[in-house]
Amino acid sequence: MAQIPLFPISILFLCFITFFQATSASSKPTGLSMKLIRKDLLFPRNLTTFQRIRRLVQLSVRAQNFDSFLSLNQSEDNVLVHLPLCRVPKDLAYVVEFKIGNKPQTVNLLMDTSSLIWTQCAPCIKCYQQKTSLYNSRISMTYRKLPSNQPFCQGRNSPFRCHNNECVYDIRYGDLSQPTTPRTKGVASFETFHIPVDSSHTRVINDMIFGCSNDNSDTGFENSQISGILGLSRGPDGLTSQLAKRGIIQNRFSYCLVPFHDELKRPSILRFGDNIPRPVENLRSTPFLNIDRNHYYVELLDISVGL
Repeated sequence: MAQIPLFPISILFLCFITFFQATSASSKPTGLSMKLIRKDLLFPRNLTTFQRIRRLVQLSVRAQNFDSFLSLNQSEDNVLVHLPLCRVPKDLAYVVEFKIGNKPQTVNLLMDTSSLIWTQCAPCIKCYQQKTSLYNSRISMTYRKLPSNQPFCQGRNSPFRCHNNECVYDIRYGDLSQPTTPRTKGVASFETFHIPVDSSHTRVINDMIFGCSNDNSDTGFENSQISGILGLSRGPDGLTSQLAKRGIIQNRFSYCLVPFHDELKRPSILRFGDNIPRPVENLRSTPFLNIDRNHYYVELLDISVGL
């Protein structure tokens, strides 16, 4: 099953609002908000801005190939970094923390516009080393596998396929022409999600469809606190579609990313439904192209460089 590339979300994006068509199960939708944690902030919180910038540069695979890119003699208030244009490192991506199961287990999921919500799941066939505890489906009484006769497991265009009476998936991300690409395999399942509302309250949503991934390779998440991906696609297995069907959101989500130097003072927020602030006046919008049901496409008219 091929997927679009897994692109990390850059701090260059200021604000993104998406509206998608879905049939709401309720005439009175509500809202939901989740705090975003940029991946580099999963490290100890006592780093200065200078140290965080240096860590990000050092974590960039390309940056490691440069002989000299940062003058360490400069003061922390006068940091100058010269780097050629390159792909933004995955460490600038954003993570959402969830708890799942009747005995809540914490999972940190990378926010992405691909399909399927998945997390590494014990017992593993092949799991990468993660710094947080591995989700164990055997200790959760609310965990259950999708039945093989479930509609999501039937037909050519279904997100899952039936194998040995189980609904399974095999998802690859990135350039499929390359010999190695990020890949995850597992069993499509149901589980209870505890979604954080604020610092002291959570919203419990039962029977969320997610991927119990027990065979993962080349994800780039090795030795990190990331346990999987939070899929926000338009597909039926994405978070947005599942929440819309339950009448929890008003068929829309948005996120506005705060500047890099303000991340420690105020978080970026992923908002759904009525929790999205009213748009400012004269806001311009671009309609999505309805090419397929899973991904978000826009028409690109022109690119200008160096003007």
